[in-house]
Amino acid sequence: MPYKSLKPCDYPLCPNLVEKGQAYCNKHKEKEPKREYKGAYKNGWQRLRDMYLKENPLCEECKAKGIVEKATEVHHKIPIEERPDLRLSWENLQSLCKSCHSGKTMKENIRKGLM
Repeated sequence: MPYKSLKPCDYPLCPNLVEKGQAYCNKHKEKEPKREYKGAYKNGWQRLRDMYLKENPLCEECKAKGIVEKATEVHHKIPIEERPDLRLSWENLQSLCKSCHSGKTMKENIRKGLM
């Protein structure tokens, strides 16, 4: 029978191990922060992305063409590979619909020689 992999408890300096997918051991379970969605803790990028989409709910590319389309993706205007320091910069973000984001990503990949 295979064993489940274990990882350290997220509570500072706690030596206990927990199953993968859990954050805290039984002793520290009550200290676990409330999760916002699907049991996953949102990191800096996810929080910024959600805030950006809330502030900019329409696709910026479609809006420029006079089309009203809901944005579902957040795109980095200057790719992270070129400017990692702008990864969490509000000014480097653009809200896009799935179609526009896919098109921009494909063009970037072609330019980089990945396609």
